[in-house]
Amino acid sequence: MNYTIQLESPEKALVFKTIIFDTFKINVVERYKNVKSLDPVYNHVVIKLRTLDDQIIKTKNDTVSRKLREDEFESYAKVAQKVRPVKNLKSNSIRVLQEQEFVHYILVKVLEHYDLSSIGMAG
Repeated sequence: MNYTIQLESPEKALVFKTIIFDTFKINVVERYKNVKSLDPVYNHVVIKLRTLDDQIIKTKNDTVSRKLREDEFESYAKVAQKVRPVKNLKSNSIRVLQEQEFVHYILVKVLEHYDLSSIGMAG
């Protein structure tokens, strides 16, 4: 499955990560607390599934997003911290593996909470 990842950080306390596939996209919003410290922590992480024309797909529970619980922050941080803008082109193959790990983690969360048949993805 082909995808691209877009990263945007409009402020230190907020990071947007978008994984774009051929038929849908996943928005991940990270909000931090204690951003002035050397070790900011997640305040919340929200996952939203959208069509390519930005129509929100509701979860199986009829909500518009999946919010990670605090007990999920540690496992999320392990994969999310590796998805950053590339500075060293020599590490491209490592970066690809790290991005794949992040995408896999997010896809598992999406599959647990969304009905992908609503966008024609069920098999």
